[in-house]
Amino acid sequence: SQQQGAVAALGGGRPFSQSGFALGGAALGSTGDRSVSAATPTTPGMQNFRQQLGLNQADPNIRTTINREHTQLADADRRLLDDLLFWKQAEDRSAVVVDPAAERKRLQENAALGAAPNKGEVPTIERKRQGVSLF
Repeated sequence: SQQQGAVAALGGGRPFSQSGFALGGAALGSTGDRSVSAATPTTPGMQNFRQQLGLNQADPNIRTTINREHTQLADADRRLLDDLLFWKQAEDRSAVVVDPAAERKRLQENAALGAAPNKGEVPTIERKRQGVSLF
């Protein structure tokens, strides 16, 4: 009957979760090669047309390209968000800030022991990222 033909065309009367719609075409027999060349046109004219458009030359690394471009956009968005939230220009974090009190103590201890002033590690102040204080 006409109704059975329509049901068969929409998945053969199987539940929706087993039909080709839910499985991405796997239940419809399209589990083979899904590359661009697998969908070859039937006529020589269509083949020539596809070749002239470059449709048979899909980039096999397209996912890598998209991920790289998305990462670049996300980095730019994060920098913009940081500028808006922290209201400051990026500081040069390569500069070292010496802790004056601890350095004075270190130099006095070296002098008392008769050691060279450059002996020991110079105490520094570690900068922390500052945000906006709302309270």
